[in-house]
Amino acid sequence: MSFDNPQILVLLFPLIAFIPAAVVRWRKSLHRAALFAAAAPQEERALLLKELRLRMLFSDILFIFFAAFIVLALAGPRWGMRVVPEFRRGVDVVLAFDLSRSMNVLDCQPLPPAADGTAVSRIERGVGIARELVSSLPDVRFATAIGRGRGVLAVPLTYDYETVLSFLYSLDNAAITGRGTNLESLINAASASFQDAMPTRRVIILFSDGEELTGSFRQAVDRAARAGIAVSSVALGTAEGGLVPIEASPAAPDGFLLNAEGRPVISARHSAALRAGAERSGGIYVPGDSNDAARLLADYVNSLYAESRLVGHRRESSPRWRLFLLAALTCLAGMKLMGFARRSSAAAVKGGQYAR
Repeated sequence: MSFDNPQILVLLFPLIAFIPAAVVRWRKSLHRAALFAAAAPQEERALLLKELRLRMLFSDILFIFFAAFIVLALAGPRWGMRVVPEFRRGVDVVLAFDLSRSMNVLDCQPLPPAADGTAVSRIERGVGIARELVSSLPDVRFATAIGRGRGVLAVPLTYDYETVLSFLYSLDNAAITGRGTNLESLINAASASFQDAMPTRRVIILFSDGEELTGSFRQAVDRAARAGIAVSSVALGTAEGGLVPIEASPAAPDGFLLNAEGRPVISARHSAALRAGAERSGGIYVPGDSNDAARLLADYVNSLYAESRLVGHRRESSPRWRLFLLAALTCLAGMKLMGFARRSSAAAVKGGQYAR
């Protein structure tokens, strides 16, 4: 047996403490029962007293079982297996990550609840937004593509969002080798992950600072749009930019990328290119410094396709809370029945005459 909300089971402990209190209450009630039975005829007094005592005892016992069954029902008990249809929304999303060296620039703020003010890299900020998005859309099929000098499909489309989250937690700039930035190759690799046989809405969400050294991002977006793929952009970094950290070497003694003249390279966010790409393909543009970035992306995905479709069947534990709720209602009915005397009305009238 398993429970959907096992923490609710702690409410059973007060019921255990109620048992001795119920015993004390029952003993104190014996005197009141004797006073009530004294009004009955002599020959029925002992039988009535015994009946009253049993009714009070069973009433307390039924209350304990009633409360226990209610707690068990709220905990969501499950046992046994059943086969249920599985429905998914017809939306496929590929998360495309630019892993160029400029994505290591430390000019982003960490996502809440972190509030220490320490700057994080652009890729860290982008991965954090992606994790929030995947966690908020468990019934959407996701894939991940990564790119530096060339694009690579890292995780194929899958409904197993735990696999996608595991990959995102391990993602960094060392996941792929190469030099330069080729957003065209990254978009092409993401577009190739969609299956033509699946009639779904197709979305690529690009996490990048928009800086491009090779390829044509615009041409890749146009090809995706003709294939019915919407490309949305999450722009990471700041307009002011920052130094590009690299491994320290004689050519970069301070650990920052230098240009041909020996001056530090400043990498800034190219919002215009990312915004234009999103507009040309029917996607949306989201500033990466917005704390609502994941929610905006989730709202956009939700708006694409509200209908669900049957994708198969799965086995799951059968919920059994209804049985405990029925048992609780039965105990409640039994408590009410304890208040109705089984003695006939004639006997009650006779008892009343004797009482007068």
